[in-house]
Amino acid sequence: MNIGLALAADLEKQCEVKRLYAFKYQKHGHNHMLPVLWERAHIVKTEAAVNAEMFRLRAFNDASLYPSDFNTAESCIYVVICHLQRKVCFGPRGHIIMRPKGVGLGGALMTFLIQELKDRQLGTYTIERGALWDGDATTEEDRVHRNAFYMGLGFDISDIDENTGLDVVGGQFTAANVNALLVEPHRIARLIKWRDFETDLWKAFNPPAPNSITESPLTSGLSNVLRRTAARLLGIRPGHIE
Repeated sequence: MNIGLALAADLEKQCEVKRLYAFKYQKHGHNHMLPVLWERAHIVKTEAAVNAEMFRLRAFNDASLYPSDFNTAESCIYVVICHLQRKVCFGPRGHIIMRPKGVGLGGALMTFLIQELKDRQLGTYTIERGALWDGDATTEEDRVHRNAFYMGLGFDISDIDENTGLDVVGGQFTAANVNALLVEPHRIARLIKWRDFETDLWKAFNPPAPNSITESPLTSGLSNVLRRTAARLLGIRPGHIE
């Protein structure tokens, strides 16, 4: 039995923000940072034989046509875990779309979720097939890049004609189980906790003077601005950001 879309929708409605991360990348020779929300939901219904979880990562995305800076259609990856079937499913189904493209955001988010599954000892859970988005294969370069992305994470990709590998245009991705998926530490390292990002930023603006560890008013104010900005984006008090 497949993990139903209705179950995924129910879990999405109950997702709660658990932590804020920063994704660092370079583009056109400049350093950039995107806030990333880590969310979790858990539903247990004994009478309906349901025991399922969702882990979701959503990156800040102001280039989308959707009204939310943290929308669930783009720059978002989730995994649904059905404990009764011992199965997982990655989504959003049929359209894992990252913006900006080509900066490693998708690889970092997907690897983070894979590692989370392995850390929770879910390695033997099977993986439900996910759909490949045709929009990522409009050119040969795009198709090869998309397929290499999934294959680099340990997924097998194929189409209805049983073609496999880099030549697949429209098809599916899957793997035998979570243990078959790959985790490259350098991808996860690009997601850092928001407080660690603040600390790095403070150090960059305030190099330690000899025999002094006093925080300057400039960097103290900058840190407070970052916290207020993150709180506004999340809709929570800064003190709740971990």
